[in-house]
Amino acid sequence: ILAASAWLVFQLNVWGHYSLYNHAEEEKALTHYQDDMTEIRHMPMVTELGEAEQIEYHYFYNQIGLFFDSDCYTLICSYSPGDYAAMCAELETRYTFHTESLDAGDTELPPLYTLDGYEFRFLEMESDIYHLTYPKSMILIGTNDETHEIVWSYYDDDDLDWIPDPQEFLLEDCGWKYIR
Repeated sequence: ILAASAWLVFQLNVWGHYSLYNHAEEEKALTHYQDDMTEIRHMPMVTELGEAEQIEYHYFYNQIGLFFDSDCYTLICSYSPGDYAAMCAELETRYTFHTESLDAGDTELPPLYTLDGYEFRFLEMESDIYHLTYPKSMILIGTNDETHEIVWSYYDDDDLDWIPDPQEFLLEDCGWKYIR
């Protein structure tokens, strides 16, 4: 029984799947976000969030086996219609977004895609400013004109080689299925 249990524990550690999801709102969200800022590059500082009416912070950790893991940090801010329009205009001046499809192996990943009413775009990967390496580290920024929300999502996975489907990637790898 001991040998069988040891073999089962070993197999689960090598081939098992483990996910961790943390969520915070308002002041706790800002506290957790600031604490994680050392690992989150190119995300906005708290002082750059403007007059957000509601703030959510989500952390999603995904591990497959002993060697393959990923982290996704997602900040969501809700704004009044006027503040939302101003923040969207500021996004266009602050960031440089991909305008052409990304090479995703057998397919091409569009520079803009929609999921749950949010329009997501990738920050420019080949820029000397961001030092992001598609698909291993990326920042996606999403906007929702209906709910007046802006989403900043930083994804990091040293083992990821391509993204065949951006919506499945956001749902499964970034944990969006837990967020919305």
